[in-house]
Amino acid sequence: MINNFVAFDFETANGKNPCSIGIVEFENGKVINKYYSLIKPRELVFNPYASRIHGIGISDVVNEREFVDVWNDIKHFFDNKIIVAHNYSFDISVLNYSLEIYGIEAPVYEVHCTLKLSRSYLNIVNHKLSSVASFFKINQNNYHNALEDAFVCGKIFLNLMDYAKNHKEFKNS
Repeated sequence: MINNFVAFDFETANGKNPCSIGIVEFENGKVINKYYSLIKPRELVFNPYASRIHGIGISDVVNEREFVDVWNDIKHFFDNKIIVAHNYSFDISVLNYSLEIYGIEAPVYEVHCTLKLSRSYLNIVNHKLSSVASFFKINQNNYHNALEDAFVCGKIFLNLMDYAKNHKEFKNS
């Protein structure tokens, strides 16, 4: 069972341009470290739909650091770690895009996706983060806040690992 990992989540201004990141590090299934930062996108253009979802706009990030500067604070969370995200293909694409546009070497990590795992093993109506959290009775008060979503994702991952221990069909898949 995986108990040591880092859960993370990005919110984006548009496309793959991050405007915030939340990271929660778990050791032995307990939170040992948290990190949150707003990020000034390289292009200061916000999709109005995205802003309505996460509540972040240009005025919130105009004086913040760009990803290249934030990376110095967070790279240790990724390098040679097990990382977890809900819909990891999106979050990894944002990470890889950000690393690429700033010419930063990509870290080595192992990744797990709570969306993919929940779709494979849980019989629920949909597999949005909030729905999976509800299935496992995990409180979520500030949906689309990167730090809260990372925390909830981490708790979901722990629950899915516990579920794996107790359900033969999960272990054998």
